[in-house]
Amino acid sequence: MIFQKVKDYCKENNLSISSFERLCNIGNGTVARWKNDESKPVLSTLEKIEKATGIPASTWIEKS
Repeated sequence: MIFQKVKDYCKENNLSISSFERLCNIGNGTVARWKNDESKPVLSTLEKIEKATGIPASTWIEKS
């Protein structure tokens, strides 16, 4: 769910996943762990994504 939203955001903004991670100041490989719901983002990571993108954290995790 969040992995696909990140991919969509990256496509719309012409970013690679690693560029997205740098933009949001999150660890390299973090987004990849969300691909098959291997892990879930923690609140501090969602806050960094919200700050970098301007998109509320709740939007990233809500079901489509």
